[in-house]
Amino acid sequence: MRRALALIALVLAACEVPLDPIAESDLSFALSGYLDASADTQWVRVERVDPVAGVERAAPLDVTVTLAAEGGEPVVLAQVVRTFVTGPAHLFWTDAPIAPGTAYRLRVAGADGTRAETRVAVPDTAAFEVRVEPERNNCPVVVTATGVPRVADVQTRYVVADPLGREREVRFTHLLALRRTPDGFRALVHSGDDTSRLALDRGHQVVSAELVVAGAEADWPETVGLTIEQALVFDGAVEGGGGFVGGVVTRRVPFTPVISFGRSCMSGRL
Repeated sequence: MRRALALIALVLAACEVPLDPIAESDLSFALSGYLDASADTQWVRVERVDPVAGVERAAPLDVTVTLAAEGGEPVVLAQVVRTFVTGPAHLFWTDAPIAPGTAYRLRVAGADGTRAETRVAVPDTAAFEVRVEPERNNCPVVVTATGVPRVADVQTRYVVADPLGREREVRFTHLLALRRTPDGFRALVHSGDDTSRLALDRGHQVVSAELVVAGAEADWPETVGLTIEQALVFDGAVEGGGGFVGGVVTRRVPFTPVISFGRSCMSGRL
């Protein structure tokens, strides 16, 4: 199944509760994740800010998490607990379809009466367009995106096979290369830098490569250098809780990377 950008392996494993656990607070939950209208499965993470006495961190949360389009019927998200290097994560998922250009309400209701909720606006796809000009002579791929208020992330994704044919996916963010233009956004992506960082051993090969651009609504935090993963711990957008849940649509464009460790272009400036 297609998952939202890095949501399990990169986002949810890396996110910790985005609130100071020592500071006095009347908030009960921290939420992180995003709804991707281009994915067939949605994942969000919910953690207690005020842990319940006597309950192990790895135990399932005694909560009900629902998602509903504004004015629509809610669906209940299923819960799974997965352990990452940062500890256990309480993940909630659904395969309910997410419609572009629609606002949703994500609600968390604890058995003890605690509540948290947030509004998630998913951008429309009608005008969202991504254009990719391929590399020539080791010059960068030129990526332009129009038709969305924000670009949440620009990633290159590579499927790499070892000599035994076992495949793994490797992803790099290029958000720092993103700049606003009069009609949208533009980024220069040097795949030669990526392949250098891949550090391919003998017998390893790049099976496929694609550029992934995530468009977002205007409420997406616009902070220099803030990747799609880091944005998920942005505080202040959850009623009765902390964290951030955003809405995105993604475009994927296959491309042929330059397997090189240098550049013939002068720089990566826009």
